[in-house]
Amino acid sequence: MREVGRVLLWGVVSALVAALVLVLAGQKPLPIVIGALIAAVAIALAFEFLPLLRNLELRFPIGRVTRKGNWQATDAERIRRYQGHRGLFLVHESAVPSRDPTQKADVVVRLAQHGDGPLTQGTVASVEYVFGNKFEDHVRVKTQAEGGFAISESLWAPLLIMARVCFTDSKPDLLLERYINIHD
Repeated sequence: MREVGRVLLWGVVSALVAALVLVLAGQKPLPIVIGALIAAVAIALAFEFLPLLRNLELRFPIGRVTRKGNWQATDAERIRRYQGHRGLFLVHESAVPSRDPTQKADVVVRLAQHGDGPLTQGTVASVEYVFGNKFEDHVRVKTQAEGGFAISESLWAPLLIMARVCFTDSKPDLLLERYINIHD
C-alpha cells in the first residue's frame, strides 16, 4: 500500500505542477489536470493489483500451463512432437575446437531415432542440410545412412541448422532444426 500512496502522491504533484505551468502560460489547465489525476489513480491501482496478477494462469496453445505447473498438457505436447517427428531428431556431437585456424569449432550433425522408426526401419532416403547463406554449399545432401546421415562441418559462430528428411515410404518430408551454440 505504501507504493500506491507514493505513486498517487507523485501523480497529484505532477498534475499540480502541470497546472501551474499552464496557468503561467495563459492556458486553461483543468482538462490536463483531470487527465493527470486519472492517470495517477490508474497507475496506483495497477500497483495495488499487480500482486494479484502474478497469480493468474497463463494460457498457451498447448493447453493450460501455470507457474505451479500443469505438466500433463506439456507432456501431451511432448508426445505429439515425438509422433509428428516420427521419433526423428536432429542432434549434434559436442563441438570441439576446429582444426581450421579460421574457424572456432568442428561439429558432427546427424539424425537420431527415438525408439523404432524411419531411421531404424531404413525408410529415410536422404537428408538435406542447410547451414545458411554464408556457406558455399547452400544445401548439402547426405544419402548414406551410416552414422545417422552424419555430416561434419567447421563453424565460426553459433547458428541454426535446418535439415529436410526425405523418405522412401511416400510420407511427407520432415523439417528438423538444431541450434549449435559454440563458445569461445
